[in-house]
Amino acid sequence: MAKPKLLNAFFLVFAAAMIAVVGFGDPGVVNRAVNDFFGWAPNPPVEARMVDPAQAAELRALVAGIDEADIAAEIAHFAGFGSRVPGYAGERQARDYVRERFEALGLEDVQSEAFKVAVPIDRGGELVVQGGDSKRLYSLWPNGVRTPSLGSDGVRGPLIYGGQGELEALDGQPVQGSIVLLDFACGQNYLHAASLGAKAIVFFDNGGVNREQAADKFLKVPVDIPRFWLERQDALDLLARLQDGPVAVHLNARMDWEGVEAHNVYGYLPGSPEMLPAKSREKPQAWQDQTIVIQAYYDAISVVPALAPGAENSAGIVALLQLVELLKEYRPHYSVLFLATSGHFEGLSGINDFLYRHSRRSDYFRERMSEDERIDFDLMLSLDLSSHADRTASFGMGTFYNPKWRTDNYIKYMLTPYSKRLSLAVEETFGDTTRHYEGIAPPKRTWKNFMSIPLAFASEAAAFVGQKALALATANDARERVDTPLDLPEAVDVQNLTRQIQTLAAMLAWAGRDAELLKPTKLELEDYGHSLAGAIYWFDRDVNFAVPKKPVPQALVTYQQLGPNSVGGVRTLIAQEADDAGRFRFDIMRNRLSNAIRAYELDSYGEIISAPDMGQEGDETYPTEHPWGWWENEMLQVLFKCRALSLFETVDSRYLSVLDHVTVLDERDGVPQSWGADFVERQSNEEGKVTLASVVYAQPGTRVKALMSTSLFGVRYLLSGAPAAWVAEPVRPADVDEATMKQALGRGYLVDQGVVLRPGYAAACDMWVLDDVRIKQLARYGVRNDKFMRLHEEARLALLEAEEHLQAQRYSEFKRATRKAWGLEGRGYPDIKSTADDTVYGVIFYFALLLPFSFCCERLFFGFADIRRQVAGAAFFFSAIFLIMRF
Repeated sequence: MAKPKLLNAFFLVFAAAMIAVVGFGDPGVVNRAVNDFFGWAPNPPVEARMVDPAQAAELRALVAGIDEADIAAEIAHFAGFGSRVPGYAGERQARDYVRERFEALGLEDVQSEAFKVAVPIDRGGELVVQGGDSKRLYSLWPNGVRTPSLGSDGVRGPLIYGGQGELEALDGQPVQGSIVLLDFACGQNYLHAASLGAKAIVFFDNGGVNREQAADKFLKVPVDIPRFWLERQDALDLLARLQDGPVAVHLNARMDWEGVEAHNVYGYLPGSPEMLPAKSREKPQAWQDQTIVIQAYYDAISVVPALAPGAENSAGIVALLQLVELLKEYRPHYSVLFLATSGHFEGLSGINDFLYRHSRRSDYFRERMSEDERIDFDLMLSLDLSSHADRTASFGMGTFYNPKWRTDNYIKYMLTPYSKRLSLAVEETFGDTTRHYEGIAPPKRTWKNFMSIPLAFASEAAAFVGQKALALATANDARERVDTPLDLPEAVDVQNLTRQIQTLAAMLAWAGRDAELLKPTKLELEDYGHSLAGAIYWFDRDVNFAVPKKPVPQALVTYQQLGPNSVGGVRTLIAQEADDAGRFRFDIMRNRLSNAIRAYELDSYGEIISAPDMGQEGDETYPTEHPWGWWENEMLQVLFKCRALSLFETVDSRYLSVLDHVTVLDERDGVPQSWGADFVERQSNEEGKVTLASVVYAQPGTRVKALMSTSLFGVRYLLSGAPAAWVAEPVRPADVDEATMKQALGRGYLVDQGVVLRPGYAAACDMWVLDDVRIKQLARYGVRNDKFMRLHEEARLALLEAEEHLQAQRYSEFKRATRKAWGLEGRGYPDIKSTADDTVYGVIFYFALLLPFSFCCERLFFGFADIRRQVAGAAFFFSAIFLIMRF
């Protein structure tokens, strides 16, 4: 017993001594004294680094050889090819150059694969000033599928200058029938001139050309607004002549959609046959058996397709060529596939074609690839660079497949280890924590903090089909010159771009020899890439009486990806040209949603002459909206011969909400047998810019009425073609009869006229005339609404005021008075319509009560036994009571 007590006492004394030493002494001194007493030597601290200092110095020296002059020369070389939009000569020259460089730099098995993509091809245009002076015109990107092409005779009219398109700038000028010259930095104000009757809009560089302005110059719906670009000096010459008043001009231009060939070019840098470090993989594996794909696009984009120098667009392909050269010197152990894609800005067509042919996660598609076609890779790194920032970031998500900027946590967890490892390698190589951002799971921030504008990455397409892919992109760059004709070499910040390329070169040189980078993971992405094929037919009963069988050759088949019309220059309208038999195919649909497939036949001048039939023989039998469905899906769409009627100002003037639901009626207020419409659905619930236009289709020579509303409110936009003269001279109450009511309902608008001019004013007039006749008809039966009558009269005075302003060319005041009238009448229109409907329902209700009452009267007063006499007696009482109530 004494021994344990002694031991406990010893430990208590020792503990007290240690507490005293730590509390009152220096623990470091005590620690050293103890180590010296026992002769202990602590292990030297181990610095936890992935990149040792010697390797970091080697990498810095390696990338220091990337020279600004070489980068600038390459940028100028690509921009010098001319337009690199697929289908233009510059894109073909760029393809040949990339292939030559791949071969000259020693890549193995260099391939060039063709694929089809539909693009607008500018056939040329000119503006001829009276007297013979001619200036080159360039067509802008189409509105939907409607190109700016002019008819065989072009258009003629006076040229006027409208500044930035505000109505005040147009005041006092004859807009209807004119060609309007506008500053490019006018936003969507050019719609003012179009709704007032301008024949064409010509833009020029007023110093405000940028990507955001470019996106404003084309719409999601195919409204007919001929829009063109004029070189700055030519525009300044015209402005000088316009000082003396309008100048007569003649415009000719043509742009055609065409299914053209684009090419993806790729080549290999084989890896090392040596084995990876032991136990780094579940089974022994050679370095060369794992592959990294480094991708960049070499094409370009511009809102003026014939002028797409794409200097900023070439940053990625210039970086790719530099990486090929550097990695040939600093040979990676992994195999590397260098991939240069085209069709990037046409809905990421190039990368999708490569993935469909060579690399899918889905067993369904993999089984349909031959061994020679299959290209399996472990990680794709997509380069998407620009030059007005000097820092890069790694992204796992973009905004083409993800227009609402949501964070996919599964992708985040899957790709964060790769991103963190690559980012840490850059930090250790350069000793700089801000040179490259880890943008997938950054501390205290999100990936959105490093993306100042929506961007579409090729890596998104790879992740969509189940492949691991990162985008290496410039952080926080607005890319202002992208998608403009001024994306020129002199606007590129070569110093910034060179620094980014050096950053990525060091990163990838290290990554190619990092045994831990491509370690297998248990997490796998799912392949969501489904295909859709089908046929586009007319329903011609001379060909087949029962079903549509007449093909629409070379129909333009489209669907609209969610989001804006342009994602950093990448178009969200996905288009393919059908073959001679009307067959089409989308190899990989770009989303997991139900998509409204819309096909069109265009004539040689860009006019839509066949559109999807939304009537009984079309959409109601063969739906235009197709669900995501099975791996490979099939559909049939019916078109009908038509003319297009463009509508503007599709906004509720009272609530300032965009109208996004269209009802089309014929002249007799019935649904046409064949009809169609293009408008942006559900945009009233979305943030950001909206499309204030729509298009209605009907058979040639017919009249249509258009009613527009939102999901929240009733009809706010009524175009019925009512007699406008009745606003100035209203119908007398005594003259209101069934024929008058029929006239007030309107005849509709002739679809062949192509556009409804001043639609806000027309809608306000149509609504006022209909309300006026309805309220006078109701007043004859004692139904009156004094509050509405006051609003109704105020609206009439505002319409008369608007007409005066229009005649005097005071467009700003015309617009103000129109909105006032439209808003006032819009407040009462639902009430009057409801009152009229309630009156009809009331009459029907009383008639329903009158029938049993008449039968009861017959039983009470006559009581006939014969059924025929009973019916006659009931009819007598019914008629008598009806006449009493009527008079």
